[in-house]
Amino acid sequence: MAGSTNPEFLSRPKIKRILSRKKELAARIKSCKRRDDGGTLLWEPELERVHNVVLKLAKGHAAYELFPQWSEPDELQVLPLTAMHESNRNDFENAGSGETSGWPEIGTRAFIRACGAGPLSDQCGRWIVVQPGRYRYSVDENGGVLVRIVLAEYLACVVNWN
Repeated sequence: MAGSTNPEFLSRPKIKRILSRKKELAARIKSCKRRDDGGTLLWEPELERVHNVVLKLAKGHAAYELFPQWSEPDELQVLPLTAMHESNRNDFENAGSGETSGWPEIGTRAFIRACGAGPLSDQCGRWIVVQPGRYRYSVDENGGVLVRIVLAEYLACVVNWN
């Protein structure tokens, strides 16, 4: 987000501290940095590692909201929101109804909602806002389970079990 691994250019104290102490991690992240022919800064992350983290997050959200997902997903996508075409971005932001089919598993938030509980204080439309501007997610069930995550209002993640 800052365009650098140099702690002097970072705004978040925790990230500054981590990258100051973990030189190997800072070097690993820096090795993903490059510039295209026009000089635009690009990052080529280790996608396997990113996918592993996103999948763990999605499984946790699916379990908490609906029920555990043990199988591999049918779809896992990660891309910057800015790389989305406007219509795809609208579909992503507005996908799903937030409703479940049938009765959800006892103890899940979906069960609590199905029993008549009102919207949660952290819910903003279809999205559960964990930390404004940093992390939000949505879980929908409609013939499968669809988990959408947005990190730092930058990275869009979709994990889908059909």
